[in-house]
Amino acid sequence: MSGSQPKSTFNSDTEVHITYDDQQRINQFARLNAKYEDFKEDIQIKKNDVQNLEDAVNELMLCDDDEQIMYKEGEIFLYKSVSNAQNSLEDYKTELQNMTQNIEKEIVSLKEQIETLKAHLYAKFGSNIHLENDEE
Repeated sequence: MSGSQPKSTFNSDTEVHITYDDQQRINQFARLNAKYEDFKEDIQIKKNDVQNLEDAVNELMLCDDDEQIMYKEGEIFLYKSVSNAQNSLEDYKTELQNMTQNIEKEIVSLKEQIETLKAHLYAKFGSNIHLENDEE
């Protein structure tokens, strides 16, 4: 018996040459992906804030119109009429919804850039690189 080992067709130590440009693309992918995740989190926070504002407006509908209520603006509380408070809440809700729409547009742009980078990197490195999010 000879002491030879069976030849394996799989070589787990395959060396992949990464150029400076490849590293820059990988770094750009990581930055874009982090920004994408931050935007997704920001949208969720804003949607929760919008829901809270809707709840507050609904609660104000139960109050008398001539009643004065405490309303927080910035760091202080002011007395406002119910209708003024409702208007302020509606304005802020609209502002949050507009910000959410703008962030969603940014997300679409980021997603396109991320997909382009992923396609390029997977084409070059194949299974030697992992760019997928675990949640997707």
